[in-house]
Amino acid sequence: MGLNAKMNDTMYYTKAALYKSPQWQYEKEWRLFLNKNNSIGLSSLNIQIKPIAVYYGNDMSAINKKIISDIAKEKGIKEYQMYIDTQSDRYAMKYRRI
Repeated sequence: MGLNAKMNDTMYYTKAALYKSPQWQYEKEWRLFLNKNNSIGLSSLNIQIKPIAVYYGNDMSAINKKIISDIAKEKGIKEYQMYIDTQSDRYAMKYRRI
């Protein structure tokens, strides 16, 4: 096997992106995937759904966070910082409003 093992499942990465563990269902996350060779001939779509909040991951880079935060502030979108609750016996992920 090793690093040179042949991947037989051509849909592996698509499946990995589409699967979400049931323990995260409370997030009510939306995922949109658009293939560059899509049937409508566009490389992007104009989605008319306004986000209501942004949750920043614990390891997000400062520059990416600033870029998204500036947009969120401009658009009036709530912002939350994720963190690990070290007091929890399961090291649960929690969030606080910023």
